[in-house]
Amino acid sequence: DMAKRYGVPITMCGELAGRTVEALALMAIGMTRLSMSPPAVGPIKEMVLGLELKPIQAAVAAALGEGQSGVAVRELLMDVAEKQGLAI
Repeated sequence: DMAKRYGVPITMCGELAGRTVEALALMAIGMTRLSMSPPAVGPIKEMVLGLELKPIQAAVAAALGEGQSGVAVRELLMDVAEKQGLAI
């Protein structure tokens, strides 16, 4: 929230950003820029162009607020991705 308030992007660079489910999780918690190896760009770009982020952010925020484990959040992301028809 503070980064957004001051117009500062939040960036993730590395292999984590280049995996679809993990990239989705990063975006859901507020990452605004993802940097990855060239082979990962295509699949991540396809996912990003097809997603509706606000419902995903709301679902993850609710799950994290309830103190669910990482496994439950991962399953949540997979379910939301399937409902949106995302290539994960």
